Amino acid sequence: MPGILEWATPMLGMGIDESCGLPLEVVARGSGIVMRLIPAGVLDIPVPPDDDSDAGYTGGVRRLHVAKPFYLGKFEVTFGEWRVVHPGFTITHFYGADEVPTQPRHAMSCVSWWDVQYYLIATGLRLPTAIEWEFACRAGTTTDTYGPLEDVAWFAEDWQTSGGSLPLVGLKRPNAFGLHDMLGGVAEWCADVATPDATGARWYDATWEYEPGTMSPPGNVPLRLFWGGSYTSQEWECAASYVRSTLPHARDPTIGFRVARNP
Repeated sequence: MPGILEWATPMLGMGIDESCGLPLEVVARGSGIVMRLIPAGVLDIPVPPDDDSDAGYTGGVRRLHVAKPFYLGKFEVTFGEWRVVHPGFTITHFYGADEVPTQPRHAMSCVSWWDVQYYLIATGLRLPTAIEWEFACRAGTTTDTYGPLEDVAWFAEDWQTSGGSLPLVGLKRPNAFGLHDMLGGVAEWCADVATPDATGARWYDATWEYEPGTMSPPGNVPLRLFWGGSYTSQEWECAASYVRSTLPHARDPTIGFRVARNP
């Protein structure tokens, strides 16, 4: 299909999605990012009767609707992939040595939402929306995880037993869409501003109190969403519906990102 070949090369032997005629796996030119096709679709998530966080959703379900297929990174963007685009980027000095990615296959972290925008401009890619992220993470499932957590996510238990080592991407089993580390590794920035209806799903309080003497800028700064668990997360945090928000200039060793692209 001509449109896809303008920015990516199909992976040989990975096949074509018969419903839309697009390659199931491609490599983005320039960045070298491997990406998986996420089909269009609708997924209804059951809402527990006593779950107040989903109040207002009728019929006992909330709906994730992805109108068109898109591509999403097979892995979180790695330190090696980041360095290709931004070789001179220096990770903020106040992180400990064991919190900073140093190996090519470490998930890139310690980058703010604004830092990520420079990477996206340079590569022609984008962040997924919140609904795209959750739809892709679930891959047709409606439970908190898409498999036994110890098989699909690098989380606090792995981090502790490994002696505090940062995870390499792709060590755990992928979901049905072929995506690795959606529930663990690092949490992932999304495109959305934090508003009560930003996810069309579960909502967490996104208020932020500015205190004198803090590093927070003055004024009303829109918060940005990040999804999923990380290598320091407890089991209950490694869930497809687990979303939080923070300031767009915040850099955290447990937050990274995964890229998306329209065909």
